Amino acid sequence: MIKKKIILDVDTGVDDVLAILLAAKSTDVELLAITAVAGNVELKKTLENSLKVIEIAGRSDIPVAAGCSGPLTGSFQGSSGFHGLDGLNDLPLSKSNILPVSQHAVDLIIDKVHEFPGQVTIAAVGPLTNIASAVTKDPGILPLIKEIILMGGAAFCPGNVTPFAEFNIWADPEAARRVFLSGAPITMVGLDVTQKTLLQEEDVFQMIHENNTPAADFINKLLRPDFDRQKDEGYKGVKGFAMHDPLIVGCIIDPLIIKKELHFIDVETKSCDSLGMTIVDRPNVCAAKPNVNVAISVDASKFIKLFKETLGRSL
Repeated sequence: MIKKKIILDVDTGVDDVLAILLAAKSTDVELLAITAVAGNVELKKTLENSLKVIEIAGRSDIPVAAGCSGPLTGSFQGSSGFHGLDGLNDLPLSKSNILPVSQHAVDLIIDKVHEFPGQVTIAAVGPLTNIASAVTKDPGILPLIKEIILMGGAAFCPGNVTPFAEFNIWADPEAARRVFLSGAPITMVGLDVTQKTLLQEEDVFQMIHENNTPAADFINKLLRPDFDRQKDEGYKGVKGFAMHDPLIVGCIIDPLIIKKELHFIDVETKSCDSLGMTIVDRPNVCAAKPNVNVAISVDASKFIKLFKETLGRSL
């Protein structure tokens, strides 16, 4: 079986952890590199978090590189209110024994795409700063990228950081706009489907009971604050942990997990009120040529089954 070569571009908070573990443990994936970007928390923390996770996964062979420390324009915002000050729900974890590579993430992306022309899928689950910087620095990689599949945007639903915008796009709208309009083959997996893909507390208990691996135990500790918060009597949200970032890896492993439609996508970069909004033109309405495959539905149960089975394997 030919494994799917991917670069995983992360701003490692809680759901990024699950994406890294899924990619690191999948027998269908060859994880060429992990590239860190500022997003959920500062770059220093997203880098260290990524190193901790691959150490837990027993995959010190995977190169991890530091990328961009802030958006192309404007200032870093962060999302520590959702992920804890450290990005990992403030778990008491020791510093990783693994060191990052010295190469900048942007250069590592460029080199890997050239090394494996037409074979590399970039799985981007944070702000698109590293990706936009790579295609700007070396536009020659554009025809060589197999696909960019990203967690970001809200096509036909409200945003999660403003009424209009999803966090990853809002955190660096200029980078997102450059990527969407770059001409690269792109699949956008946004809130329309990720918010419907929920890992339940009983799913985690089942993983631990059936396969008591370090990864399963870590997931239990990592998600415990989220599940405990949902038990409060005053909690009004949807019960379960939304699998935003790991769903991207799942879609690479099994593309049939989602259904897609071609649309023209642009990003609002000027208006303060709707900054970061993914502007979606429906087919046959706009004269612009569609540039993005947009995920419109998801087989959530199929993905959760894949996730549990993959993470249940012994390291």
